Amino acid sequence: PEDGLTACFDRGHALAHEDQAFLTREHPLVRAAMDYVTSRSLGTSAIWLTRDPRFPAGALLLEVIAVADCPAPPALGADRFLPPWALRLLLDEHGADLAERLDPDQLPGRCLHNNHNLAAALIAARTPAINRLLAAAEPRLSAAVTALRAAAEASMQRELAAELARLGALAMVNPNVHPQELIELREYQERLTLALGQARLRL
Repeated sequence: PEDGLTACFDRGHALAHEDQAFLTREHPLVRAAMDYVTSRSLGTSAIWLTRDPRFPAGALLLEVIAVADCPAPPALGADRFLPPWALRLLLDEHGADLAERLDPDQLPGRCLHNNHNLAAALIAARTPAINRLLAAAEPRLSAAVTALRAAAEASMQRELAAELARLGALAMVNPNVHPQELIELREYQERLTLALGQARLRL
């Protein structure tokens, strides 16, 4: 509405407060907002300070979350073979990946989103280490996206090869099956192969 909207994600809270709307994560407004945030670089990084006896004071951990991005048009249906997928890395200063051993919920602390001076000072002091860890993450991301492309393409080829074989066998006994259907399915297979081959991981 023109005068704005107050909304929440808790159904019980919304029922108790008639002036507040209840939104689910599937609501178009929420999805559009999430797309807006994740498609831009601003606001997609954060600094988190924590105390943990497993790490020495001043230790740096870099968490990297990358999502699969396929440039295919929605009508192609590439998400049948490459569904939404995310890769999480948690690198220590030696480049070891702790993602399997350390859940982010296990790191109590505070985010520095309101303390820009401290955040800027920490980034300036640790920039070389951050760049080194980002470089260490690159080969892991490259290997992951190569495996992801291969798995998606293999799944697609299996499914469409079976469909082509079925249509081909049907065409030999049923005159109602047009040769054009086989041609269109092969073209679809070629377009999907090209699209899946261009899939990449986006930070």
